Amino acid sequence: MPSPTHALSLLALPVLTLAATAADFSCDFTSAPDPADIVIVQAGTGVATTDADGLLLDLRSPQKDKAAWAELKPWFKLPVTVEWEQQLVHDSAHCYPTGLLVRDVAGHPVIAGLSGQPMGRLALLGGRRGDAALEPGRWYRLKLEIPRDRRAVLTVTDRDNGTAVSRLEESVASLQGAFVSFAFYHNQSPVDGPDKYADDRGAVRFAKLRITAGAIHRGAPETFRDAELRGYDVHTPMTFNRATVWLGAEQGIKGTVLAFDRAAELPLTGEKQVAAWNPNRLCEVRNVDAVTSAFVRPNDLNGDDSAALRIFQWNARQHPTLEYELRPTAGPSWFKVTLFCANLDDGIELFRSEPSTEAQRGSVDLLPLIERRGMEFHQFHEIGLFVYQGQAPDRTARDSRLDFSLKLTGPGALVATPPLIRTAESARGGVDVYALYAGPDGEPLHTDAVRITANCAGQDIELAEIAQTGVFGASLKGLPVGEHTVALTGTTATGAVSTWPLQLSITDGDFASWSREYPTYQLKSGRVLPTLAGDLFAWVPMLDAKSENRRVIATADAWRALTPEEQTRVRLIKHRTVSRAEIATMLEAYRDNGVRAIRLASNVSPVEAYLDAGGHVSMHGLETLCLTLAECRRLGIRALINVFHYPYLYAGTGNYPPWDRYTGAGYRDYKSFTTPEMDLLERQYLAELLAILRDDPAVLGYTITGENDPAYGAAWLNGMFEFVRACDPNHLVTLEQAGGAQSCQGRQPWGYDEFACRTSGGLGYRTYYTEKMKSDAYFMVCGRFYRANPPVFLAEVASGPGWYHSFKIDWLHPDFNGKLRDNSWASLLCQQTLCLSWSAPWSQPEHRIPELCARQLDWNRFHRRQPPVAIRLKEADRDVIRRLADIESALARQGLDSEYLWEGRAALWPAESFRFVIDARTAAPVPEIPSDVLAERPVVASGEYSVNYLWSEAPTQLLAYIKNTAEYQLAPGYGNNVNELHRQRTKPSRLTLSLPRLPAGCRWRLYDVDERRLVKDGTATDQPVAIELGDTAHDYALVASELPLP
Repeated sequence: MPSPTHALSLLALPVLTLAATAADFSCDFTSAPDPADIVIVQAGTGVATTDADGLLLDLRSPQKDKAAWAELKPWFKLPVTVEWEQQLVHDSAHCYPTGLLVRDVAGHPVIAGLSGQPMGRLALLGGRRGDAALEPGRWYRLKLEIPRDRRAVLTVTDRDNGTAVSRLEESVASLQGAFVSFAFYHNQSPVDGPDKYADDRGAVRFAKLRITAGAIHRGAPETFRDAELRGYDVHTPMTFNRATVWLGAEQGIKGTVLAFDRAAELPLTGEKQVAAWNPNRLCEVRNVDAVTSAFVRPNDLNGDDSAALRIFQWNARQHPTLEYELRPTAGPSWFKVTLFCANLDDGIELFRSEPSTEAQRGSVDLLPLIERRGMEFHQFHEIGLFVYQGQAPDRTARDSRLDFSLKLTGPGALVATPPLIRTAESARGGVDVYALYAGPDGEPLHTDAVRITANCAGQDIELAEIAQTGVFGASLKGLPVGEHTVALTGTTATGAVSTWPLQLSITDGDFASWSREYPTYQLKSGRVLPTLAGDLFAWVPMLDAKSENRRVIATADAWRALTPEEQTRVRLIKHRTVSRAEIATMLEAYRDNGVRAIRLASNVSPVEAYLDAGGHVSMHGLETLCLTLAECRRLGIRALINVFHYPYLYAGTGNYPPWDRYTGAGYRDYKSFTTPEMDLLERQYLAELLAILRDDPAVLGYTITGENDPAYGAAWLNGMFEFVRACDPNHLVTLEQAGGAQSCQGRQPWGYDEFACRTSGGLGYRTYYTEKMKSDAYFMVCGRFYRANPPVFLAEVASGPGWYHSFKIDWLHPDFNGKLRDNSWASLLCQQTLCLSWSAPWSQPEHRIPELCARQLDWNRFHRRQPPVAIRLKEADRDVIRRLADIESALARQGLDSEYLWEGRAALWPAESFRFVIDARTAAPVPEIPSDVLAERPVVASGEYSVNYLWSEAPTQLLAYIKNTAEYQLAPGYGNNVNELHRQRTKPSRLTLSLPRLPAGCRWRLYDVDERRLVKDGTATDQPVAIELGDTAHDYALVASELPLP
């Protein structure tokens, strides 16, 4: 545990002894402890002492540089229960948190305890506060429980009468690893250091401490080992294949990259190994000779210990054969090979040897085993290798040892670039294709040793070597728009033949862009797009994911069709082990449900998903991305690609490190991400990636860090934006904030104008935290808030954590799907560029009706009609957002549209041109709407229904969302222990729709959103349209147009 160090004199006082029996510690803080267990620290005028009443931490002296705390020195293994008594001896206007500090090995903190006057004298757990005020001078009993799943609970009771005071629940997932340490503090924790201000901070007492833990360890955490905690550290940086080389412009290659393994064989063990092993705790892998390693494990525990080479990527066509030799000295040994997948334990098993105490030697042809899993479209593959050594029969032996040798071998092969995508315009002068033939020694063969030819669309050409580099190239002429296969053949002077079907796509180059003429994206061909409904595509739900007969469960209906036992066998797996056919199945389900855009988070970390192989593009990840984009082109889907998804070593993505090429260059924590040294590696990876993607219209654009881009500063982000656009001028780049309108910088939609990418792809926001406002009203408020400064899009909605703690419940729950539905309509009616949901692994049918309605209108001729109501604003803090939600709910109940007028900003329409103006700058009640304003409504709904709509100038085009707002219910939503006010769709009322403003001849169609079907249609006449729907609880959608409806 880190010790506090300050530029002042610290006085370490005598400390009391902790009595320990097994994993149960207790002490009453009334006698001098053993400093090996607790160290009490005081600094400046701070007082830390023990007496008959317990441990006193006193910071009443109004002087700077004071501190007082007590640190427990042992490490405690989860699960942990901590019980103690606490009394706020003296409160003050400057007394903030006081209690228990919990830290993991990396120092990530969580606090639990009580607060003083400025924070309301409430119980505290992490960022959560209790709702019952506590009394200074009164003793309370606190109990903190942190289970393995880190859903912590803090219970506070009155010590004297046992009355329950507060119970708080909070996810403390920021605590990483199995061990935590504790410190008692008052106002100034060891993390904060001494007080920087000359204030009276009050005083606190602690007594009767009791800790129950899974284990208690007085050494460094990494020296602890038991039957539960013996595995390897998954946060150890991994080594990418050192033999892989990437060729590019220096070798005459334009617009793509060519990679291969420059080695005769790939030794995975010994001094020449091209990767690195990660052994279990207190185990060791050391080199024996050039090609042999020794795996040594302590003989302390029953069963096997293992060492892992978790992820190894290589050109399997060059080196398809794994040769192995195992020589155990005591106890049985064995090894296995898997296709690595983070969501499937060690991955999908391809091969395992038999456990044996005898030496083993053999070879495995890996290529057919991998291709049998549908991975035949890859030149590069990823495997995990795991060696196991059992306990020595002689239990008195100190350790058990396995000498082992593993290497990948092969005769060499033809190596091609990843699939090529070129626009018809860029292909007019010819499409350059490149290849090399890596010989048995791993070196590229030259003209005297190999002939490489290509056949495509009836053309037979021979590739010529470029300047003695071993790279061969040629140009294909006259290829039409469409998908092509370039049949490459390499024939060596010795008669060896190697082939590869290089995929080549010639596209129309109809890229999306944005201009101020329209709020949504426009294609190069001139067509204006409606809001693109979309979803995150990061997982594939798979039945029996490890089986060769596994099955994609692409929709909720497919899930419901499974038996309860089958449902338990569905796993969410990442793309790295998914075949092209499985990708196609998933994307077809997306298309059928109205999805026209997907988000791809293809570069998170080496453990989850990655495109960045340590400053170069990962060839296996790139091949998977290219297969996905090929299916997107076929299906008319566009992809927003996260080129990074948060910095590496970020808590939100598991604190996983990047490849050791980064850590070796100085990457220490997530703050390293934006340093100049890391920029070099990041930009090298991006340059290779973007050269391959720049001509693909299936790419909508890029987001640089996935979320919270502004946190990295305008200078860094604008520089990265300029670099991305220089590499790829054809695609959009978005800016993504964290949170929704209440989190917007500057409390106005112009708060991010310093970021250049805001006007490229637009600003993305999130609607996770509705803060107990009526959910549908909040979503519309966000839509109206941001529409004043387009382009804008909904970047995320309807995700975990929280909810019901299981995707099998969450993503079928009416409240979850209600958020999806209301957000889809809010984005469409506010003319946002995109509406992307998140964390819904099967295709969501909620997008189907909005997309169906949107595609029936002509968006090139759609110009929004001025709404009758305007709402005046200056800034929108949380109070104003809540006020706007109340106004929104009231107006929608009356079927009225509105526009926000921002003080000091130009508006589409002058204030005096509106029929009615509401001033939201003051906390006044929602005023009554005059009858002449109500007469302007295009859709009037009876019963307990509300209406939101989007209405155009002539020619009339109209979209309306008619929603059941009879009931709202507080129930779980986004965030642990968070309740949201969800719109319910269960209480029926008699619904009649009137369409008084449709001109004669205007066609209309009405859809049942719940049943996803057309229920009525017709043509307006001189008489107002009236649609009787009877008693219903369903939502409805209306589309109408004077133009022909397709």
